[in-house]
Amino acid sequence: MLSDIRTICMVFMTMFLVPAIIGYTFRDKTIYKNKGTLLSDIVMGTFIIWAMYLISCIPLILLEAPLSLQNTLMISFCILICALGIYKNKLNIIKDWISDFKLFIRGLDFITIVIVVALLLIIYGQFVLQSPNDDDYEFVAMSVSAVQTDSLMRYDPVTALEVTAFSMKRLVAPFPMIMATYSVLAGVHPAVFAHSIFPVCIIPICFMAYTLLGQTLYKGEKAKKKIELFIALIIVILLFGGYSTRSLGSMLLLRSWQGKAMVLSFVLPLIWKYMLELMDGGLDKNLKYTILLTVVGGALTTAMVDIIIPIFVFGYAVSCWIKEKDIKKGIAVFMTCWPAVVLFGIYIVAELLHRM
Repeated sequence: MLSDIRTICMVFMTMFLVPAIIGYTFRDKTIYKNKGTLLSDIVMGTFIIWAMYLISCIPLILLEAPLSLQNTLMISFCILICALGIYKNKLNIIKDWISDFKLFIRGLDFITIVIVVALLLIIYGQFVLQSPNDDDYEFVAMSVSAVQTDSLMRYDPVTALEVTAFSMKRLVAPFPMIMATYSVLAGVHPAVFAHSIFPVCIIPICFMAYTLLGQTLYKGEKAKKKIELFIALIIVILLFGGYSTRSLGSMLLLRSWQGKAMVLSFVLPLIWKYMLELMDGGLDKNLKYTILLTVVGGALTTAMVDIIIPIFVFGYAVSCWIKEKDIKKGIAVFMTCWPAVVLFGIYIVAELLHRM
């Protein structure tokens, strides 16, 4: 019983409370400076943690450092930023979050209640079903291997032999390693965390991101109703997503522990939101920082991010160039995703050298 309570507390702190404090601390540097809420704090805090993890994990993998060192760095970073945020903002954090909660309670209506109930049923279903599949041999096995050997991708999850050359696809996107770190902090087996606990946490966080996207898509009169219907539509799409293994429903509900699922379900909706913000209000410093943090944090999930996001942003850069006839602004828009371009370049060069 006590171990279960400890696990619940650690999961809540790791997945919700700490990201919320970190996101609040960085509000002044993002587009949420004057319109931030608890939802935006959790979402941005998650990306900031993922970005830090990626930046520290890649060199540690190359240095063959232990997982415990990476865990120590992540914990130290989170404690430092949380302490700074609490010291800087004091009770303002609690006051603002209480205000957000009161606003949510006052805005409760029938559609909101139905959405909340449907979301809770989806989350419960993921906790019970666990959704294992054939990809466990790679993604979950890498996390298990990392925890059991206290290493960072040093052993092949299939053969259990020490690797002689790193897979660049995994090196530039070590998402299984942060799953290993999460499981260590929660005090549970990596497979249990990936299949039962992570979906319970990441699904509501993804819906927070969808709500933020809805706030950009729908403004003015009856915006709240339109956002509620938008979220309800997403739930319907999820529930009827079994027609393909690559649908949003399949990715988020059946394989949320995989990096590619996070790209489709979490990263791209936010990039889309920020591109819409860019087209509406221009590219200011805060929006640049927001996109940068999202790109770097998203790059942790899968190497596909390093291809998809530049293509996605390039389309908006061209649109911006044509609309405003300003090539410099178009280039500036595209350069917001420069970390993904750099990682993609490293990946391509390394693969070419490996094949020569």
